[in-house]
Amino acid sequence: MQRAAAARLRIDAALTAAGLDLDALPKGPRTAVRDLERLEALRLSVALALIGRPRLLAVDDTDLKLSAAERTQAWALLRSLTEAGTTVLAVCGEAPEGAVVVSTTPGSGTEGGSGSPPDARRDKRDTREEPTPGKPSEDGADDNGTDEDKETADAHAEAGRA
Repeated sequence: MQRAAAARLRIDAALTAAGLDLDALPKGPRTAVRDLERLEALRLSVALALIGRPRLLAVDDTDLKLSAAERTQAWALLRSLTEAGTTVLAVCGEAPEGAVVVSTTPGSGTEGGSGSPPDARRDKRDTREEPTPGKPSEDGADDNGTDEDKETADAHAEAGRA
């Protein structure tokens, strides 16, 4: 009985943190996942993850199929989780203002901040060559290391996954 009560408290806390009100859903708590709007489905996914009290939460396709207003709500949700102490890693098409951006697009870096097209992020005076497979880097290493690789390694180290 105590375990069930503790589990219910964790579930309620997760739903509250994710901003998901079951009674506000089309069929209340009996609403099928397929009947959820995209933002509600995102909130449900976040709530399910929060039940386990993670220190790191990864969210894929964060802004997929969301209107501008819904994107604002989704980012507000994720920011509230970070303020509560959970590290959030979100994959998105367009990062919100003030987000730490790590791009997988070669040469895009993070210098220009979020939302800048890849070419706008590169300083016009930057004459570095992109790494070529099999070509040693400037320091002689054959690891094709880039600034982006170093940023990624730094991010992993900060997260304790060195």
